[in-house]
Amino acid sequence: MPDYDLNRLGSRAFEQMVVALGRPELGPGVQVFGDGPDGGREATYDGTINWSAAAVGVPGGSEVWVGHTVLQSKFQIKPKPQPQDNAVWLQGEISKEIGHWIKAAKAGRPRGTEA
Repeated sequence: MPDYDLNRLGSRAFEQMVVALGRPELGPGVQVFGDGPDGGREATYDGTINWSAAAVGVPGGSEVWVGHTVLQSKFQIKPKPQPQDNAVWLQGEISKEIGHWIKAAKAGRPRGTEA
């Protein structure tokens, strides 16, 4: 299989790819968010996920999650030449996103409903 430069997708197409990859695993209950304020979500899913196909090394061979799942993508428009620098950028983005979720939870409202 040839390599594909994912940077060529652009941020919107990358988000669409993330959702397209998540849908077969999660099923038809995936709620997709379009352009605009999405509270840091590309899609959400409420229900049971059986990760057995991907649960390598899990005792019993399966792992199940029941609850609210958020699909989120991060796309860097101009990646740095060094992979480590890109990893630092991604870690920073994830930390900011988690901070937003914590702030919303402490305020008693779900992420994405802030005024």
